[in-house]
Amino acid sequence: MALEDVLRLVHVLGATVLFGTGIGIAFFMAMAVRTRDPRIIAHVASIVVIADTVFTATAVVLQPLTGYGLARVVGWPLNEGWILLSLALYVIIGLFWVPVVWIQIRLRD
Repeated sequence: MALEDVLRLVHVLGATVLFGTGIGIAFFMAMAVRTRDPRIIAHVASIVVIADTVFTATAVVLQPLTGYGLARVVGWPLNEGWILLSLALYVIIGLFWVPVVWIQIRLRD
């Protein structure tokens, strides 16, 4: 398998993990909060923090690395419009994600 194919595969899998865990975590936290039971909320939040650490954080690191690798292998300049827009959106979404992780940790504790 060529390097480009490996990078593309890991990049797509990383995007899938980010999207899937994001939706899953949001769903389970919403369901836990709806119960209004602090024990259930804390329990679900503890699992969510683990999932964020194992899956989301790993994918958050892999996405820009594989994206950079793909751009280099394919020969795309990093200052191309769609790449810059993607990076800007990635940073903006990350700025929303960090406070949510902090809230999840507080709910766990």
